[in-house]
Amino acid sequence: YYAECHGVIYVIDSTDEERLSESKEAFEKVVSSEALDGVPILVLANKQDVEVSPTKLL
Repeated sequence: YYAECHGVIYVIDSTDEERLSESKEAFEKVVSSEALDGVPILVLANKQDVEVSPTKLL
């Protein structure tokens, strides 16, 4: 379903440390798709305003 994609916006919850590794695996699957070669990818870390956000993302 990436064939007509003009860009990817990947959003992660920066407060959910337990799911960061799961999110990283999912992101790696997305970017490994040949259909996305040359397609711009934007990664957004949501909830940066929350005090418990880890400083190290992926």
